Amino acid sequence: LGFESADPALGWGVGAWGESTWNTARDATSNTINLDATNWSLSLWGEDILANNRNGQIYYWDTSAGEGTRAVLVSSLSGATDVPTKVRTIAVSFPDRHLIAGGATPLGSTELDPMLVRFSNQEDFAVFTPTSTNTAGDQRLEVGQKIICMLPTKDEMFIQTDEAAYAMTFTGPPFTFSFRLLAVNCGAVGLSGSANVDGDVYWIGKNNFFVYDGAVKELPCSVQYFVFDRMQKQFVDKTFAAHNKKYNEVTWFYV
Repeated sequence: LGFESADPALGWGVGAWGESTWNTARDATSNTINLDATNWSLSLWGEDILANNRNGQIYYWDTSAGEGTRAVLVSSLSGATDVPTKVRTIAVSFPDRHLIAGGATPLGSTELDPMLVRFSNQEDFAVFTPTSTNTAGDQRLEVGQKIICMLPTKDEMFIQTDEAAYAMTFTGPPFTFSFRLLAVNCGAVGLSGSANVDGDVYWIGKNNFFVYDGAVKELPCSVQYFVFDRMQKQFVDKTFAAHNKKYNEVTWFYV
């Protein structure tokens, strides 16, 4: 279950203070805050699969158990500790093998922090409790309102918020990872709107296209206005990036 599309958020705090009368439903067109569509992010852990539904929990599927066996919550596994109860997206870092939760509930809390990055102990995706003898931890990003997606590249984890791009690099003890702000005003719009092509990342932004090949650059686009003037903004999070290796092309499918 979940949201097929992003829906307007009509709850407390939307719109101007004192707008209309008490207990009157607000006009959906009068706000710009949306509830996220329920997209899934999938990551391989060896031959098994880790899965997360946007703003939901993390699941583990042991593929050796066969297709008739359902995935289980990571938090239900033996030895699991402090697994985030709400997560926006997941990825597995390479080559160090940490499970990264982008946008997650803080340690000891049930409230989602959409800008918090939490990472598990190395080689143990079920242990999120930081100790002096493991590599679990967290880091809150500052630029943006929420983490949109994460992509593992050759040397780092590429993290995109709705406003900026970050690089997350494994450094080992004592901090495990370093975080670098790569660029601002280049935010991603959807979980699947970015493509990793041989370590370079191509993605669609709010009004243009970008590439990260060691530096963030705007891609020249002769049909930029044709694309973004026609795009239905309320469905922008459905945009999907695909890589055609045969012709060395990246294609974006959008509504």
